[in-house]
Amino acid sequence: MSGDVGAFATRLRSEHVDLAASLVAFSGDAPAGLALIARRGMTARVAAMGVASASRRRGLGRVLIDASLEQARARGARRMVLEVIEQNLPARELYAQAGFAVTRRLVGFRAPPLALPPAELEERPLDELVNMYLAEADPELPWQLAPATIASAAPPAQAFALGPALALVDVLPAAVVLRALVVRRDRRREGHATRLVQALRARFPDRALRVIPIVP
Repeated sequence: MSGDVGAFATRLRSEHVDLAASLVAFSGDAPAGLALIARRGMTARVAAMGVASASRRRGLGRVLIDASLEQARARGARRMVLEVIEQNLPARELYAQAGFAVTRRLVGFRAPPLALPPAELEERPLDELVNMYLAEADPELPWQLAPATIASAAPPAQAFALGPALALVDVLPAAVVLRALVVRRDRRREGHATRLVQALRARFPDRALRVIPIVP
């Protein structure tokens, strides 16, 4: 894994990754594999798993996933979930062999920069978005979109509103990452989400708009 340390720490916190429940595999004295395990109630999740390129094809992935399942059961977890890129065939085969089954397909989106007329987009406090999300969002959303994840939103994430719609975004140098979007239940199916997305593109015309593949 690579990237910004602060962003990684934020992800660990918001996704409830339990470092004490996570595992590291070694090849000799050198770390060779990692499984980050998140926990919420009776559900465990493989938040990330990887094996160093020099140590692949040696069964370390299976060792990590089997040990993760065994320890989750010992802690009383009733199920373990994970997400995997559809094109990652070796990982999909590994998880299938370990007993995982596909339950739904998640998708992501990317739109190029686009100059649009400005809209009345308003930045709002993060706690306002969190409170609305907790009240209005579907509790069965994927882990990274679940209310428990969004409830941990913190700067530099930003919240923007347009009418009855609110969005949580990370504004990066080259892209705006849309992390969550919610519309009041009594105002859905009226186009508010679409208008908010277009308003974000108008607000940041020099950046692509990206939605990571966690949308059911």
